[in-house]
Order: sequence, then C-alpha cells, then structure tokens
Amino acid sequence: MTAQRGNFATDSVTTADGTVELEFGTLSRPSSVTDDIVQVKYGAGPRTELFVQNFVYHTETRHGRTDLRGRNDLEIGFRHRFYERPRANGGTSFADSIHAIGWQVFVTPDDGDRGVGAGDDALFVSGILDGTAETFAWTLFYELGVLDEPGGSGQDLQHAASVIVGRPVRDGVDAYAELFGWATHERSDYPLAAQVGVAWTQTEHVIWDLGVQTGLNDDGGETLLVAGVTWNLSSLAP
Repeated sequence: MTAQRGNFATDSVTTADGTVELEFGTLSRPSSVTDDIVQVKYGAGPRTELFVQNFVYHTETRHGRTDLRGRNDLEIGFRHRFYERPRANGGTSFADSIHAIGWQVFVTPDDGDRGVGAGDDALFVSGILDGTAETFAWTLFYELGVLDEPGGSGQDLQHAASVIVGRPVRDGVDAYAELFGWATHERSDYPLAAQVGVAWTQTEHVIWDLGVQTGLNDDGGETLLVAGVTWNLSSLAP
C-alpha cells in the first residue's frame, strides 16, 4: 500500500488486488486556507487501480473573514502499471510506466452551500516512471490536462510535472521531498511549489503522513501543513 494523496503527483504503486483503501487528509493554513480531501481506491487487478477523490471542503479566510467556503472538485479515474523490471535478487526495482486517466467533475453544491471548484470538466492523462538508486527511491511524473474554458468557449491545455525523491530514515518511517508545478498558458497560470514530509507505516494496513508545502513563485501559493492517513480495509476482512 502507499499514500498517494499527500503529494501532488502519484507513484507507480497501485492498491492491492481486491482490496479497498481510504485516504483522509488536509492541506491547511488555519489563518487563510484549508482543503479537506477524501480518496477511495480499489485494486481492480494486480496492476490496476480505480479511484475517486473529492476535495470535500474548501475555505479561504482573508483579513479575519471567511471569503470562500464550499465543496471542491471531484476526480474519478484509473491507474494501470504497464511494466515492472524485476531485481536480480527478486522483488521489483522499478515500474517503468503507469498510464493514468482521470476525469475531473465539478460537484454541484447543496442549497445554501457554494461549490468552489473549477465549475468545468477536465481530462488528465499521466505518465509515471519510478526507480531506485542505493537507498533512495525516485518518481518522475508528467500530466497533460485538457480543461474546459469558463463558459464552454473551448479548451485550455495544462502541462504538469513533478519529481519526488524519498528514502527510509528508520524502521517504518520514510522521508520524501517533491518539486512540482504546472503551466496553463491560456490562463497565465504557472505555479511552482515544493513539499517535504515523512510517512510512518504504523501497521501493514495503516500509513500516517505529515509534511509542509510551500510556493516557490507568485502563483505557487502559501505555506501549508499537509497531513493525513491511509487505511487499507483488507484489515477488516475475516
């Protein structure tokens, strides 16, 4: 199992075949912005995963007042690992590629509540390359997005990329660092940000993660606390 939600990108690990994983997390700076996130993942085969992710609640506070509050976007999709290169001594040293397709849908708010998502559909196609070097693991991620323009007047292209490096620091604890960003030329949107954190594998079914994310340019956003838990429900099986 693996915690995918904390990072911007995902690695090549998919949910174990026939099991369900739940991820709960938050990106938060209490004085200004909070995103609460839920992801449900199902292992549909040895190398295939179906997922649903919802940014359940989003708030923005400026000058002591809550300016924006409501539910954010819903993302639905699947990930498939095409290739794994086995190690000489057994196991797997890399998954050369995953093809991931996700369909992002705006969640219509309830009466009296406001949705704060994009309000438009988007299609994302991603490629992922994982590898290991000595005690380090790395992930290269690229994503192409096709976003509906506001008002349905056409589509905008978005290019996103990420590099993740991680290594174990003690038994059951792994540290990671990620550099990521995206470019949407038609919207003059070019965020660049970084995240560092740790993940603690409490049991074979539970992983906790804690990190800090910060913007590296004007579009990159504020410094946020990232925290969450991943739970494989196979632990509930008889």
